[in-house]
Amino acid sequence: MLSKLLGFLSEIFTKSRARQWERVLGKQLEITEAIERTSGASRKRTAKVFPYTAWTARRTLLPMLVPQNSILVWKDPPDPKNAASIPSLSLLFDFPHDGSPLLVALRRPISEPFSETIKRIETKIQKVINPQKGKKSKPSHDPVDSAKPVAVEAPGLEAVDSLSLEDAMTSLRNLVIDGQSFTVIREPPDIASLACLLKPIAGCPIYPAVDFRQGTKHAEPMIHWYIRNLQHDENVNGRSRETAPKEIITLLDGPSRRFSASNCEYRWTGANYVPSAIDVGKNLFLVADLGPEAIVKSAVSKHAIETIDEPLLCEGIVEWCRKEKPPYCLRILSYNLLADLYLDLSGPQESLFFPYCPKAYQMYEYRYPLLLKELLSYDMDLCFLQEVDHRMQMRYLSALFGSINVEMCFAKKEKEVTEGSVIAFRRERFDLISTDCYGIASLLESSGGDINNIINSSAESLQIFISRPTTIQVVILRDRIAGDVLICGNTHLHHNPKHEHLKVLQAVIAVRKLESVRRQFAESNPNQPVRLLFAGDFNSDPSGPVYELLSTGTLPKESRCWKLDENIVPEDIVITQNTQSLSLKNLTGTEASTIRTVFISFTGETNISHCYQSRSQHPIAQKLTVVEGYACLPTRGSQSTHGSLWADVRLDSSQLAHSQQILPWAAH
Repeated sequence: MLSKLLGFLSEIFTKSRARQWERVLGKQLEITEAIERTSGASRKRTAKVFPYTAWTARRTLLPMLVPQNSILVWKDPPDPKNAASIPSLSLLFDFPHDGSPLLVALRRPISEPFSETIKRIETKIQKVINPQKGKKSKPSHDPVDSAKPVAVEAPGLEAVDSLSLEDAMTSLRNLVIDGQSFTVIREPPDIASLACLLKPIAGCPIYPAVDFRQGTKHAEPMIHWYIRNLQHDENVNGRSRETAPKEIITLLDGPSRRFSASNCEYRWTGANYVPSAIDVGKNLFLVADLGPEAIVKSAVSKHAIETIDEPLLCEGIVEWCRKEKPPYCLRILSYNLLADLYLDLSGPQESLFFPYCPKAYQMYEYRYPLLLKELLSYDMDLCFLQEVDHRMQMRYLSALFGSINVEMCFAKKEKEVTEGSVIAFRRERFDLISTDCYGIASLLESSGGDINNIINSSAESLQIFISRPTTIQVVILRDRIAGDVLICGNTHLHHNPKHEHLKVLQAVIAVRKLESVRRQFAESNPNQPVRLLFAGDFNSDPSGPVYELLSTGTLPKESRCWKLDENIVPEDIVITQNTQSLSLKNLTGTEASTIRTVFISFTGETNISHCYQSRSQHPIAQKLTVVEGYACLPTRGSQSTHGSLWADVRLDSSQLAHSQQILPWAAH
């Protein structure tokens, strides 16, 4: 009976604490998601040790620890929805009472007299100590708590009555509250939300989703990973429920920042964690630490750890890549990740775009860990990705690439599309010169008279062309070893097989833009070798016009693709104007990577990957059996409808002139 009573009281305390945090922080922590190029500069954590003892805070919706004897102060960002909003400061601290920390938080106008703020703090503490009772609640008979005043003093601060809150907090170092000194910490980094949304799959890296309080500086939190142990008993209705008490996180040692978590087993400390099969069925418990002057947050994984009882599609390629990387080569990867944006999983299984694949294996929570594991395995120097979701690049890819010293440039498609392309490079091999992105439709007018004549001859084709969000991403890199400059292009052409003629025009415009950038850079840097690399998902196969155009450098007006629009007036197309036409040779062969997707009620396209270079041909790798036992993709063991394309390329300065182009490209 005593244990049940203590458990009941603990639950009341936990719910009360949860309501405190929801009431205090629920509205003021707004989350923004800005798309930025991941910076190469690493943020250093402070080495200052702040007084912080092993106080514990019982688990709420987000278990946490607030720095002891500290007042955290943030200047609130303006409300974009309310132009008349008054600038304000948020104050937050834990007030010790009867051996337990009570959360105290206020938001006050910055122009408020500081003497008034002091009164507000005193009143707030009294309300937290003696919360307002409901009508049916019995009145408190504790004369000590209800009568004891709480005094707030500002030692060393002169003319308190004449200072505003903003002026006082700018110069104030300490506040004395009820005889205890509280250090003022201004604008500490703060995590607004911490979550572990991806499925923890044994052998696959998993990363948390971290959002920061709006307006505060971002820092890299130290993540401590635990396995959450829970016991289950059956209640009277026969349903299983958790009976273990809620977690309590405790700071064991201030300088080393070590923590313990009740009901949990420690596993790892780092930005990511690779779950083990021995913990299948258990959830992860995370503790995020931004240092001694910030709130320690924690969370529980949304899903339990699971395993995959079949080999992954990429395992053969990954194993070969690990053994066969030649010396002095660039490993270049191109991969369409299959954006979650296009997988509407709200309907029944039979109505999905890929009805043959169980819905559970199409969810991003399942696919992302597999993708992260695969990308981590290739030991790549240059990476070209297509169909990269905003969520994927912001939360997970940036963390993954950062952990292997790879810098990532993300470019969103145009219009309302939230997915885009990524060019990533190994920092120890390349320096970034510039990064840009151009809408293919916006380049139409300057792309040449032949292209404009063709597209303007059909109003229908013109309308479709300008409605496409297709882009060409351009990243210029300098090779630290050879000194060469690489003009890197990445694109994803229109998908519809009924619009092959429009893909041709998109490809021409993309290559002409890349050639223009290459030529301008070469003219301004005449003594530097400048090379061009072009990769992407071209939605083409060897029988298609895009393949013919990129392979031969020309496409005659007699091509069958122009018959897809009876109104269009074709012309002979040369892929580059005013320069020598590109002459490309296939590096991988037309059967190097073939994936066919055909199932009932859907007409699939043959998807083939290629890699091209302009003059010298490299040996083709041995043929690998990649897909065996799969009807079509995606599946449980394959996270995308595409296979990855990779090429090991050697840049031989003794054979290549500074104006030569190299074009590895993937036509999926």
